[in-house]
Amino acid sequence: YTGTLDLSPMNMSSCATMGEMFNNNKAQLTFNGFKIYANTNVQYMFSTAYGSIDLTGIDTSEMTSAIDMFRNYYYTGALDVGHMNMASCTTMVEMFNNNKAQLTFNGFKIYANTNVQYMFSTAQGSIDLTGIDTSEMTTAYNMFRKYSYTGTLDLSPMNMSSCATMGEMFNNNKAQLTFNGFKIY
Repeated sequence: YTGTLDLSPMNMSSCATMGEMFNNNKAQLTFNGFKIYANTNVQYMFSTAYGSIDLTGIDTSEMTSAIDMFRNYYYTGALDVGHMNMASCTTMVEMFNNNKAQLTFNGFKIYANTNVQYMFSTAQGSIDLTGIDTSEMTTAYNMFRKYSYTGTLDLSPMNMSSCATMGEMFNNNKAQLTFNGFKIY
């Protein structure tokens, strides 16, 4: 099915796992009013999905882990994750690993003590960090390790004032990095 799939009517309050829920999906997914609850496993939720995803109105305020959530997401168009409230999320390890989408983060916030290790590892699409809030982020260890996109990655929107660890942040990175205004404290 390649049409639109509206997930807003689904009550997921008792759902413990959404792992691979949209595996190999080709539909255009809309999540207005859809809620992901605390301790719900979202690992590989969009793995090998090819359809567009509209996250406008999704409620992720209780979600505690985003490990591998968009890993192997093969859609090559835009994916705006700025609507995701990550206030309760403590790990984003490999969240966009091997992702091919063009990611935008306007309104997306990474909170203190959130593990972002390999967050963009082997991702192949462009990343627009305009509007991202990293002011509370305490570690960026391996965050862009093996990022495979060969275009420009502008890091100037990142506020690193609380970040104590940036070890191997760009290890084996293929992007053309621009640091205009990027400050290491």
